[in-house]
Parts: sequence; C-alpha cells; structure tokens
Amino acid sequence: MKNIFYSLISELTGIIFIFNENMYIGLGIYILFHSIAIFLLSSTLLMFIPKKYRNNKKRSFIFLFLFGFLTFVIGFIFLFVLSIYLLRAQKNIEYKPVEAFSLDEVYNEDMDFYGRNFGEGGIVSLIKGKNVPKHLQEKAFLALADLKSPFVFNIVKENLSNPIDEIRLLAFSMISKMEKKMTQKVHELENKLSKENIQDDEKAELYKNLAQIYWDFVLYNIVDEEFKNFMIEEAKNYALKSLSIQEDPYVYFLLGRIYLRLSDMEKATEFLKEAVKDKNIKSKVIPYLAECYFYKKDYKTVKNILKELDLVLDLRVKFVKDFWVGDVGYN
Repeated sequence: MKNIFYSLISELTGIIFIFNENMYIGLGIYILFHSIAIFLLSSTLLMFIPKKYRNNKKRSFIFLFLFGFLTFVIGFIFLFVLSIYLLRAQKNIEYKPVEAFSLDEVYNEDMDFYGRNFGEGGIVSLIKGKNVPKHLQEKAFLALADLKSPFVFNIVKENLSNPIDEIRLLAFSMISKMEKKMTQKVHELENKLSKENIQDDEKAELYKNLAQIYWDFVLYNIVDEEFKNFMIEEAKNYALKSLSIQEDPYVYFLLGRIYLRLSDMEKATEFLKEAVKDKNIKSKVIPYLAECYFYKKDYKTVKNILKELDLVLDLRVKFVKDFWVGDVGYN
C-alpha cells in the first residue's frame, strides 16, 4: 500500500515540474519521477500476478515497467487503478496458530487400537464367531499378542474355556507369562526397597512403581475376582507412601483412578484435581475427573471440564465430549 501511495506522490511531483519555465529541464525531471512511480507500481503488481507467470519475474517486471513508462500518464493511471483493484481483491486470511502438542503424549496415550489386518473390529469378530474357520481364529488370536491393553486381556481370559485346544492353551500361556513378568517385577522392586541408605526420591519412585504394578494386575484383569480387592489396597497403600515422601502428578492420577474404582468420589475428585494441574497429563485426567462429577450429578461442571479438552486421541472420549460440549447433546 505504501508503494502505491509513494508512486502517486512521485507522479504528481513529476507532472508539476512539466510546467517549469525550462521545458527540457521540466520534462527531464518528470521522466525521472515518472520512472520512480512506474518502478514502484510494477514492483507492487509483481506480487499480485498469477502463479503461472511468477516463474519469470524479471520478464514480467520489464513488461509492466516498459508499458507504464512508454505510455506516460495514461500508463501510470492504468497501473495505479489496477494496483488498487488487485489490492482490494485480496482475501484477508485469518491467521490461526497451529496447536502444538507433545509427541510423547501421542505415543503414550491410553487408547485401544485394534489394527487393520482384519478390518475394523475384525479380530474380535473372528475370535468370537461361531462359523469362522479354525485357522483364522488362531491367526486372529495370535495377533492379540502384539496388542497390550485391558480390552485385549479381557478377551484372552474369555478364551480360557475356548473349545479349540490351541487357542485355550495360547490364552493360558499369555496370561501366565504376563502374570509371571509382573510378579518378578514386584519382587525386584521390593528387594530394592529392603536395601539400606536409599534416598527419599528413589524410595518414592519405587513405591510409585509398585503401586502401578498392583494396579495393572486389576486393570489388565490378570488376577481373579477374589484377589482384586487385595491388589487395589496394595496399589493404594504404596501410592500413598510415595506421596508422603514427594508430590507426583502421576501418583495423584493413579490414586484418583483407584478411588474412582472404589466409588469414593470425594477422594477421587480430590486427587484428580491435583493431577489435572500438570499439563503433561491433563488430557488424560480430564475424562476421569468429569466422570467423578457426573456421579456426583454436577452436570454443569462436567460440561465445563470437557471443554478444556483440545486434542482428543481416544474416540470414546471424543464421543463423550461431543455429546456434552457439541452442538447436539446435553445443554
């Protein structure tokens, strides 16, 4: 816009000098100011020309400059009007900064993904289908070994009574292997705790890891129902011991989920409100905190909390958010 304004000033200045007493001097000065004006307009128009003509900017600039220069005032008026028109025709594009997010958050997001080897939901339908060939059921079940999630282990436990021997034995092997691995980890952590001269921060981390493993026994449905209450209590006690040494948002989050499982909404809310202060796990904590307020029948708070969710990677959470915050659903 400044170039257009300066070109107008330059052209008008040149025209004024034409009326100088010495015609030749006036004409020379006009040509100088006219050249400056056309140069400014040509430079401006160069930014507006279509992309297909931008490959040879030099040729386009020379054409515009010679046209405006050789046609004098008429050329200036034409280029000036064209510049104003093209400037007004430009669309104002609203700048929206890209929302940045941590890749670690994407990689560590707690969501179930069942793969695409068999199509959407194919693994479950193949395993549970009655008329599915045996070799396809075995292939589908083997695919579960690479998918570590509570949903997968629930399916595995269901197949402990599968009539197909191979699948039944594989299910038992998967659960036994997982249980053995977790039990060994518990013993390893307990042995570290029994050592003397352990720093407080290291002890807090050991308590935290023990709490998480005991919770995973329940979360992944590794243990039978009669042992779940014991595992939950162990997870809770170790988590509280960790917090008694130092604060940790992940431990707050774990305790919030434990108390939510125990239906103690007041304590669950208390710990989850502490956990949600950490921006690294905020998106994971919000759905659980919203669940607490839902059980407490504080629906207004549920809606306000879910509004804070920006990047939703879990489709189940997205549907919940759309219901409470979207154009349709709860209002």
